[in-house]
Amino acid sequence: MLLAAGLVFCLVTSAFAHGGIYTYEINGVQYQGNPHHLDTSNTTREAQISSIQRSWWYEPIYNFSSPNMTCNFDGHPASIHPHGSITAGQNISVTWNARKFDPDWSKLSQGIYSIPFWPHYYGPLLAYLARCPGSSCDGWNGQGAVWFKIAQAGVNTSAPWKKTKNAVTGATEIYPQWYQETLNGGWNVTIPESLKSGSYLIRHEAIVFDGVEGPVEAFPNCAQLVVSGNGRSLPASEQLVAFPGAYTGKGEFFCLFMAR
Repeated sequence: MLLAAGLVFCLVTSAFAHGGIYTYEINGVQYQGNPHHLDTSNTTREAQISSIQRSWWYEPIYNFSSPNMTCNFDGHPASIHPHGSITAGQNISVTWNARKFDPDWSKLSQGIYSIPFWPHYYGPLLAYLARCPGSSCDGWNGQGAVWFKIAQAGVNTSAPWKKTKNAVTGATEIYPQWYQETLNGGWNVTIPESLKSGSYLIRHEAIVFDGVEGPVEAFPNCAQLVVSGNGRSLPASEQLVAFPGAYTGKGEFFCLFMAR
């Protein structure tokens, strides 16, 4: 927390809209996400949609000690799900969205829902990988100290700071722009070129500082990948973290103090 004399800015965004990752793209191939609401007949929690993504619910996670921090509310081990193929060194692009898509995936592929909407602006984006214990990630829950971070995006230091007037106090508040504010274009993450081939879960996460009196929100999503290539590297044990466990306790209340 950065303290500055005279200026207090509590992060405020629209708290009415939630969401998650609706699409993945690898080497020009687009994969449908697996939000739970697309399967209206679901009675067993696991959506019956063929997707590389573990099923999830659109509400944020507030308790950072919850097992839902691993792969979201419905991100339990998939029985049989495909894996996205990617070569180490290639990019995987994801798009967060708060729109409730029609269950007809063909409409999305036709571009009817091609414009995403993400109302959350403040907080970091993170991407982690976990190597699955076998040739497939099916049936594996991703729990324990198995995750290593491969990408992050925080404040966009090249963007100009913004000014706004506090509706209550009338004071001018100055704050930076986060990369999360530009999510309508998606986020590209590069799989490390030196990574050893195998099956991996990739865990994208948006952390949102949302509201004056609201706790921090987490929006994790997991997908199954098969990584190919000539790499031989794996992270050391001290570089691995667990979800839950990487963050302690519940989401804290955040109020940023900024000046320029």
